[in-house]
Amino acid sequence: MLFGWRLREPQSLTSGYGLLAGALLASFSLLAAWRNNLTQRPSWQVETSRTARRAIDEAVAHVLMSILVCVGLAALTVIMANVMTEADGSADTLRDTPALVLTSVLVSLSTYLILSLVLIVNLLRDAYHQVNEADEKDARRSRNHDRQTR
Repeated sequence: MLFGWRLREPQSLTSGYGLLAGALLASFSLLAAWRNNLTQRPSWQVETSRTARRAIDEAVAHVLMSILVCVGLAALTVIMANVMTEADGSADTLRDTPALVLTSVLVSLSTYLILSLVLIVNLLRDAYHQVNEADEKDARRSRNHDRQTR
């Protein structure tokens, strides 16, 4: 017990981190496919999607780092729940100094994970708007060209 808090269900946290790591891994493959589609655009569209490609590249880096953080958090949760306990096996008998260090690392990594997910969503939103804004401009230009040729 640290500051009156107990890790009652470490299995839930470990499962949650595992599920989040799996979802991030799946999102990595989607981002890679999206990046590939942007790379294969015609040459006249490549310049307009450069900022979107950079945003996707940065989001991919954060996704991969978040996967590693999830794995580390799952391992740290298992360590906190099992290794640092007394003989009776209850998670509330953690010793004070190791418990404080492990808890602060767990809270810090969890905070980083939450902030990186917010950053990933923001980057993907920016890339989405960049690509769609460029496509809308191209469609308007094409419609105007069609009207002028009639």
